[in-house]
Amino acid sequence: MRGVPPQDLPPYLQYFTDPQMITESSTVHVSLDVDSVEFGKCRVFQRVHHKTVTITNYTKGRITAVWSDNPESVFTVLPVEMDIQPHKSASFRVNFSPRLPNQFYGSELECTTFYKSMRDTQLVSEDTLTASWCLPLYCTGETFEPGHEPYIPRYETDMTALLFPPAVMDQPVFRTLLLRNCGDTPMMFCFEDDPMGIFSVKPMMGVVHREVAVVMVRFLASQSRTYQFNLKCTLNTKHSLVFPCVAAVELPTAWLENENMLTFKQCSVGSVTKHRYGVRNTSRLPLQFEWRVPGITENVSVTPATGVILPNDTQYQTWSFAPQGEAVIRCSTTLNINHDKGSRKKMTLSVLGQGTTASLECLPKGVDFGVTVVGEVANETISLHNPYSCTAVYSLAVEYGHPEDCCKVTLHKMSGSLAAFGKDELYITCQPLAQTQYNVAIACTINNQSHTLLTLSGEGVFPNLSFIDVRSIGEKCSTSKKRVWDLFSLDLLNCYLLHPPALAELRQIMETKSNEKRKPYSTKALAVLDFGSNTVGEEPTRVLVVMKNSGKVPASFRFLFPPDICLDTATWALNKIDDGDLAQERFGIEPRQGTIQPGETLSLNFTYRHDAEGSDELPVLLKLSRGREIMLQLRGVTVRSGVAYLQIAHDSHTLCPVVIGADKAPIQYYELYNGGDCQLSYEVLTDSLAQMKEENYGCEILQCLQTSGRIQPHSIAQIPFVFSPLEQKTYAVEVPIIILGSETRKIRLFGEGTLPGDVSRKKSEIPEKQAVLLKDQLAVLSMDTVRFGVVPSFSHTKKIIFVTNTNSQSITFRWNTATTPLCNEVVSVSPISGCLSPGASVMIEVALMPFSYPAIFDLDIICEVTDDTKETGFLAALAQYDRDLEQERITFTLLEPKPHTPDRIDKSMDNWVANETLNKYHTLPPIRALAPSPLDRPCMRNFVCTKSMKHDKTVQSPEKEGEVVAPPVPPKPFYLHLRITGEIADIKQFSDARNGFNIPLSAITNDSIKPEEDAAAVSNEADTVNSVLSFILKSLLEDDDVHCAIRNLADEQIPYFAQILNNEAQMDSPDIDDETQEEAVNEPIVLSVKGPEDDVKLSPILREIIGETLSNIIQETIHKEIVVTARSRTIALPPRSPKS
Repeated sequence: MRGVPPQDLPPYLQYFTDPQMITESSTVHVSLDVDSVEFGKCRVFQRVHHKTVTITNYTKGRITAVWSDNPESVFTVLPVEMDIQPHKSASFRVNFSPRLPNQFYGSELECTTFYKSMRDTQLVSEDTLTASWCLPLYCTGETFEPGHEPYIPRYETDMTALLFPPAVMDQPVFRTLLLRNCGDTPMMFCFEDDPMGIFSVKPMMGVVHREVAVVMVRFLASQSRTYQFNLKCTLNTKHSLVFPCVAAVELPTAWLENENMLTFKQCSVGSVTKHRYGVRNTSRLPLQFEWRVPGITENVSVTPATGVILPNDTQYQTWSFAPQGEAVIRCSTTLNINHDKGSRKKMTLSVLGQGTTASLECLPKGVDFGVTVVGEVANETISLHNPYSCTAVYSLAVEYGHPEDCCKVTLHKMSGSLAAFGKDELYITCQPLAQTQYNVAIACTINNQSHTLLTLSGEGVFPNLSFIDVRSIGEKCSTSKKRVWDLFSLDLLNCYLLHPPALAELRQIMETKSNEKRKPYSTKALAVLDFGSNTVGEEPTRVLVVMKNSGKVPASFRFLFPPDICLDTATWALNKIDDGDLAQERFGIEPRQGTIQPGETLSLNFTYRHDAEGSDELPVLLKLSRGREIMLQLRGVTVRSGVAYLQIAHDSHTLCPVVIGADKAPIQYYELYNGGDCQLSYEVLTDSLAQMKEENYGCEILQCLQTSGRIQPHSIAQIPFVFSPLEQKTYAVEVPIIILGSETRKIRLFGEGTLPGDVSRKKSEIPEKQAVLLKDQLAVLSMDTVRFGVVPSFSHTKKIIFVTNTNSQSITFRWNTATTPLCNEVVSVSPISGCLSPGASVMIEVALMPFSYPAIFDLDIICEVTDDTKETGFLAALAQYDRDLEQERITFTLLEPKPHTPDRIDKSMDNWVANETLNKYHTLPPIRALAPSPLDRPCMRNFVCTKSMKHDKTVQSPEKEGEVVAPPVPPKPFYLHLRITGEIADIKQFSDARNGFNIPLSAITNDSIKPEEDAAAVSNEADTVNSVLSFILKSLLEDDDVHCAIRNLADEQIPYFAQILNNEAQMDSPDIDDETQEEAVNEPIVLSVKGPEDDVKLSPILREIIGETLSNIIQETIHKEIVVTARSRTIALPPRSPKS
């Protein structure tokens, strides 16, 4: 390698460096002109043979050459040491002094050269050190005399032929040859030179003493072909060896795939498509390659661009195609290949690609997950479609709407590629995190361009239940729906169920297990379910509650009693129950668990048994699967017989808001209920009300109109209060109620004063219709609540409802409006009683009687329904029972008396006289109607039979014989409760809208309605009115339309009400003669006609006529005599015949 310092060459190249080829341009420091010296045949008698060698100093400093001195060696150098000036040469004489004849001599001499001084004129650090140079010199010679043959060599070689590896042009390759001397005498070898200089050997000659000689053979050629050469070696000057040498010079060759063509599939603009392309090295040498892509083609790139390919190996490069526009790209790239430091070869590769548009479509465009329970996961699978002819490399992203934390959407892959016209499936999971509707967009990004691929929508909900109806069944079925609704706190329960559950409530799906004894539940919602009170031994109190799934998903619920949660009942009861196990036995709920589909209802039966006197409480947890937890406190009271018990649903009561400064504040009522079986007397203490009066400057803020009273067993008393606020604030007062013979109860009343126009009545949440029919229900009301709204005092308002027979037999109904004194005074029902065949209905008019003072009322009336078949059977059994008693009274059996002593007879007579009453005559049975009403009978009949002891004692009484027949039990009526609500306001508030109500004229006094007094007009006002009226009258006189209308007025038909007024006028003035009447008729008549609503005498008649007409129409519709909703039919008249 020219131009490279020998010391920088690899060792094998340094070894073969020819000293004669070193020139001044070569970067070399010291050189020896020859590397070997051959003395040939020498005579022993010629003691010294010498040759000359030269050492050249190429450095800028003086060096010293020192030869290795071995006195015992036959080869010596003189002088042994010499200084050589810069760029100078020095010659040394090599002496050969053989000592023995007939021998082979060979030895290697070494000359060490180094700088004489390490310093020069330049300032060089003293620590700088330059290594010395070693110059080897191999010397050979022989001393065989004529007539003496050399030794026969005994040798071994490691190979018989030299096969060189593939070589690069002008780059050497090497092989080593091993010569081993197996004999006891030295062996001399000598190789012949290649006349072509392609194969060269070093060392060319040498002497081997009982050792091994390593010979290196070099191959160096400048042409690409295969070379063969026989390398000859002479051993001991007589014996020849031939080593065949074969070598070849390889050129860089490669094979490209697809006939030097690279075609990319169509790619979308802005994206990158990649393709693997293989290049195979068909030579036997490592191939270095380099791709050169034209600079104008920025769309095509290759990785790696450079590298090395092993012999007979294929390497794949990754080609990338990134089109910048919709066009076809054609280009030619160059592949430069070469061996190590060899000549290069160029190959051409044609590249073809096309840029197109890419996009993805989704089927369907929108996915609706529907309604999903919060926390549950919904899955959907959609289809992705690539409608274009290129591969679409896409990335997906989820874009949440508002609110962002409403749901969690997961895609099973966020990026990928889709082949041309290909399809793929995308799995989407959605988990709602809140109760709300959500809209989520799936954005698809291709080539940095984003578009909405898919929209997801749905709604996360919680299971939602609501209580829509409640009924008391059994003995307490006479309790109104409103009272049971308030006792069971169903408004509060519905409010709790309407709110979403807290996070702590969602930790358990259905079962709630806890080791925490103090508070085994995580909810703060607490509601009291009060069963009321009853006496010991009465039938259990049973309440039917209708639960509806008002949500959009199935709702599973469960009532968890203390054993269901593995906790002690006393812990749940918070130390309020002495015996929790007994309390748990007295309360019952059926069913305790279930699942309700959306829109469906389920009836729950709550039961409380009155086994022992006292109050019972039992906490029960209502748990909705993935929903709310509500703590229910079941409560019931049992009182002993003969004791009155005041039952208050809630200790606090809020009065309706009242306007500040109202002339007449409405009367409001607070209800008290006697849950015992005897009369209850109460007294309201008004000390707190008097104190409130003093605090408000002597004004009556809250006044109790009835401070004492009595409540019949299982009845209601209404205490009237008048609330007259002075300020816009909320008033609160605690009112004690003394129960005679019992404890004092305290209620807390709240009232709010409001400004005019700000009064808002709290709407009751009690349903107006019955949700589910009971098992043995005889009839049903069309509405359970009648709302009259706000009506003026002295008005007469009506509402209609319907009673429908749901039984398979005929029924009889009767209305009871005397539930409270106020109800009997305000409400009237028509008809009051009646009979209904199976499936029939009757219209009931509920009228609100005229009331003279404002009041806010919430009343309850009862409709008692009886089965006619059972009533008929009862009357028949009762008549038979009366006949049997009469027959028993007059029938007797004579038996022979047994002997007895007078003492015993007298004793029995005394007892008989003392215990019985002698009745000589007996009254006849009462005379009853031929067709008695089933509701006219007493609720209970006590039949007492007198004993007749005129006969012997031996006559056996029925009681002793065990043949006493119990009197027949009357059938229990079924009770329907009708709630009536409304507010009676002062009539002065309806001065502008009084015509909308039926107000009798006799009920309106002069004090209640005062006409407005006429005010005198001011002079300016009088002038203005005079000017305006003058202008109007003048305009009317000049208007032709007015004159025409007046002339045509006589031809118009006289209205009905005008005729009435005309007749009344004629009756009032009978003295009018005929001429005057004719003139009056001929003249234009201008009448001031009043409407019927303005006529005080006609208005009641018209209202009654219209009301009866509508009533008849409704009755005919109910009986299906007419169809109100049928389409009207028009009868077309025949065509008129043409006039002749």
